[in-house]
Amino acid sequence: MVSPMTTDQKTVSNVLAQLSLKSAVEHGMSPHDFTRLTGITEAELAHPDGRIPAHKHIAMLNLLEPGYQASERLEIFSSYSFRAPISTLLAIVTNSPTLTKAFDQFLRYRVLIGNVDTVKVKRAGQTFEFEYVLDGAGRSSSSAFYNFLLLIRLAEQYNDDEPYPTQIELTGDAFAPVSQLSHLCGATVKFRQNRNRMLMKTGWADMPYRKYNEITENILCGQADADIRRFLLGHSFSSRIEEFVTKMIREAHAGLPFSNPMEEVCGRLGISRSTLHRRLQGEGTNFQAILSHARLEEARRLLPLADYSVAAVSDLLGFSSPSAFSRFFLENSGTSPSRYKLENCRF
Repeated sequence: MVSPMTTDQKTVSNVLAQLSLKSAVEHGMSPHDFTRLTGITEAELAHPDGRIPAHKHIAMLNLLEPGYQASERLEIFSSYSFRAPISTLLAIVTNSPTLTKAFDQFLRYRVLIGNVDTVKVKRAGQTFEFEYVLDGAGRSSSSAFYNFLLLIRLAEQYNDDEPYPTQIELTGDAFAPVSQLSHLCGATVKFRQNRNRMLMKTGWADMPYRKYNEITENILCGQADADIRRFLLGHSFSSRIEEFVTKMIREAHAGLPFSNPMEEVCGRLGISRSTLHRRLQGEGTNFQAILSHARLEEARRLLPLADYSVAAVSDLLGFSSPSAFSRFFLENSGTSPSRYKLENCRF
């Protein structure tokens, strides 16, 4: 039996963070304050196809959402919808054979956006019941509302933009005028409810969608499956740590120190050594193994280059001496660095 993921194992596409930073700056917040208050680093924002740790994403929402008007939040939401990988998800769910299949595809591929929060769906006859369960304490129900809005807009695609009888129930106090939210989604909206829930009644759920294109669906789903496999492998915590270590090694080329990589990584991520150890242990590895792998790969990259002697590579990788580096390289690659350089040199 697979254990459910904890919040510190979850991630969200960095697209929303990028758009939120832009909006925060437009509202007078400096980029420095944004990164300081959310914990989201510049590297996490800039990484192509990057993912933001769940706790940082939640910190961002708690920081920014109270200050947004519903119209401003909707503007970010709309911009968010047309950026990959979110656009991939929307392309899939707006091209399914039926509305029922579209809802299934939304739940399956929502991980492209992120796996923070949980969406559940049940069906009784013509009525769908969606429940949105928030991760983290003290959060506004606005995230639930905008996900429900997305589902409403999705459903309308399958009914020539005609609205469905819909009721939305949200926890906590209203984060915007109820009349404004009702107008946005075309549904009855109630606050201070026991859970975040949406009831949608439709007789169209199993009707064939006349605009459905099977070839397009197969192409999009294949791409989405590949994207999910890639980020699950490439955005594990340990892979992120190795990226940081490799970046620090390469910064040493510019004369920056590479004397205490663990402390530097912890500082950049804003975590303690014990947290670093625990999370790496949870993925079956440790910092020393990651450091060794990053050093070995960088050594293999540098040694064939004419500009780098064995001694120079040793210094850049932070070894105490060329002999220590030579022992390390021999033990981990099966050959000496001088022999590797000779056999792979690129002059």
